[in-house]
Amino acid sequence: MAVTGRNILKGWFKRLLKPTEAQFAAWIDSFWHKTEDLIPIDNIEDLSRILGDKIDRQEIENITSQLALERKIPLSLFNGAPFEMFIGEELALYNIISNNVKTLTINGQNVALDSDINFIVPAKTILTFLIETTLTDSAGYLYVLGRAKAK
Repeated sequence: MAVTGRNILKGWFKRLLKPTEAQFAAWIDSFWHKTEDLIPIDNIEDLSRILGDKIDRQEIENITSQLALERKIPLSLFNGAPFEMFIGEELALYNIISNNVKTLTINGQNVALDSDINFIVPAKTILTFLIETTLTDSAGYLYVLGRAKAK
């Protein structure tokens, strides 16, 4: 496909001029058609520089595998009643931070409060929390801290 420069094309389409069929064809062939032409990747200005500034998939996976998944559970809603949470990927619970919590049971196991723990949760699991508070109001809190297991 031949490309004709813009200044030449503009000269063919000035007032009172009658462009020829060949000039119309040259004009149409000089531009990318949205549905018929694929723009070569080498013709996209600064694409290499722009893509060079992006993070690659492996780096994203490395970073996200180390992110902490944190949940805050409001105690006023769950005192003495089971609370269920679906966990989609394997997770290592590493700490429980609480205020006005008397006991915490996760999947039938008593869990130490306000300390480091090592509680592995398999992928695609429903965790059942049983929380007993020391209060009858909502002044308490419970943070369950966990990290996705590295792949």
